[in-house]
Amino acid sequence: MASAAGAYGKPGVVPDPRFANRTEMNNLYADELDGYLEEWLGNFSKAELLARR
Repeated sequence: MASAAGAYGKPGVVPDPRFANRTEMNNLYADELDGYLEEWLGNFSKAELLARR
C-alpha cells in the first residue's frame, strides 16, 4: 500500500490504521480507495498510464 499511495499522491493514507489490513481495507474502505485512484487516474491519458508500466 505504501508504494501505491505514494505513487498517486496520497502518502498520508499509509499510516492510517484502516489500511493496515489488506482484507479489511478492501472490504470496508474500497469506495474511499477507489476515489483516490479515480482522482489520480484522471490526470493521465491511457497512453501515459501504459507508459508507466
